[in-house]
Amino acid sequence: MKALATVLLTLIVSNANASWTSVKCSNSDGSVNWESGTQVDEINLKYANFVEGTLTLPVEQVSIQFKKEITLREKTVRDCNTASTKRVYAGKVKIVGADKTPDVLRSQFPENKVETEVICTQISTTTLPCEE
Repeated sequence: MKALATVLLTLIVSNANASWTSVKCSNSDGSVNWESGTQVDEINLKYANFVEGTLTLPVEQVSIQFKKEITLREKTVRDCNTASTKRVYAGKVKIVGADKTPDVLRSQFPENKVETEVICTQISTTTLPCEE
C-alpha cells in the first residue's frame, strides 16, 4: 500500500510540472525539414543524384549543428498554471550523421553532409502550480 501511494504521488507531482517542447524547421524550398518533440521525430532530406527522392530518418540518427543562429521573434505567455513560449529563429546549419550513425547520409549525399539555411519555430509549454 505504501508503494502504491508513493507511485501515485510521483505521478501527480510529475504531471503537475509537465512540460514539452516542439521544434519544426525548414529551408526555403522545403528540401530540408525536420520536426522533433512531438509525435513525429524525423528529418526529411530531398536528393537528386541519378534519381530524385527523399531520405527520411529519425532525428536521433543525425547531428544538426547551427553555425550561425539569430532569434527573429520570441514571445512568452503566462497564466495561472501554464507558461508557453514561441520562438522563431533562423540560421545556417550543417547536418551530419550522429556519432552512432556517422555514414547515414553517405548513400545519397557523397560529401556525407547537408548544409543549408533554415527557419525554425519552437514552442515550449510548462505546466506550473497556481499560486493561492
